[in-house]
Amino acid sequence: MERWRKWRIWTTLCTLFDVVRAADDPGEEFSNNLFSDLAPLLTLFGEQVAKQFLSQSLTVADCIIFAMAPLGIITAMVGAIRTGGPPWLRSIIGRARESHVLAEVEYMTSVSHEVCEIWNGRSAVRVAGSSDTQMFIYVKELDESSNEGKFIWKESPPNQNVEKGDIWPFELFKQHIALGNNVASNIIINLARTRMDVLYGGAVVGVILQTAVLVLGGLITYKLGWLKGDEAVTWYAYPFTAAGTILLVSGMFICASVIEQCTNEFRFASKDPNQALRIAWIQKGITISEQSFDSYALFQPQTLDNVLMSYPAHLLVTVIGTLLSFSGFVLQFVGLRAMHWSASLFQLGATVLMILVRVLIRWNLTTEPASVRLMKGHELDWYA
Repeated sequence: MERWRKWRIWTTLCTLFDVVRAADDPGEEFSNNLFSDLAPLLTLFGEQVAKQFLSQSLTVADCIIFAMAPLGIITAMVGAIRTGGPPWLRSIIGRARESHVLAEVEYMTSVSHEVCEIWNGRSAVRVAGSSDTQMFIYVKELDESSNEGKFIWKESPPNQNVEKGDIWPFELFKQHIALGNNVASNIIINLARTRMDVLYGGAVVGVILQTAVLVLGGLITYKLGWLKGDEAVTWYAYPFTAAGTILLVSGMFICASVIEQCTNEFRFASKDPNQALRIAWIQKGITISEQSFDSYALFQPQTLDNVLMSYPAHLLVTVIGTLLSFSGFVLQFVGLRAMHWSASLFQLGATVLMILVRVLIRWNLTTEPASVRLMKGHELDWYA
């Protein structure tokens, strides 16, 4: 009887072992498919990170950085449609009746009579509404008696009746240039400056990473011949992956460009390249959208060679960028599913590295001005 019980236990264990061994390959296939499916899907998310980067994009290099191994694909497509899409395309995403002010607050750098940037005591925020903020430029070596022609617009600004290269019609108070009330008082883009060499370096890194992913995918498919499970990779795997990646990158670049070009940036600078400028903002206490903001004096922590001002521009058509992004993602997803799981790993690794690059480039968004809280109604008296 005892021998019979031991024999039954042994046969049961052997049966369980055979079942587990038989299920080993399907389980491995399931885990590989799960990983290869999950990696591309992760690029659809990252809404706030994508918005933060796009809302501070001012150059083509910013658009290239965003497009390489992108994160927040849906956010970029929706942002391009909200800022520059036709009404029928906005209706598809449920934004047919949306005020353009909301998109300007979330995605654009511009300020206008409907959108302003204001200091809440901890950081500069963008809100829908109009603030009474006066911007001053402090020039250390300014000679009050001979200021004619020293300061120029590098681009022709709107609503100022001056052209590119004209001198700035400013009011002069000793060493302070008072910009008019109808001039955009941009706080964030003047505080969070990024050097152009850093932007170009980030763009080069992004192009290298995305190109390396495509090259490695071709190597493991055609040169090394890695298998998908126990079978050879299907013929359409790499062509779909490569074509989808190229279309997706192109679509993301167009979407980012649409958002960037929905604003026009203008620079006020000195003809003397050695002339350093420093900005001060005098903010009057105000209530906007049931939010109360106190009076503050804000001072730029570092000197600048030019002052940036951003205005809204005409909306642009974004249908092509949306279609390229959508079709590119679908092709890339289908191609990566048919390839060896390491191809998805390479693309995911490139995406993570580009997230770090974007974070480092936007690290100066944490820059805070020197701020002094003022008595409401006596802001300019204090500054004088």
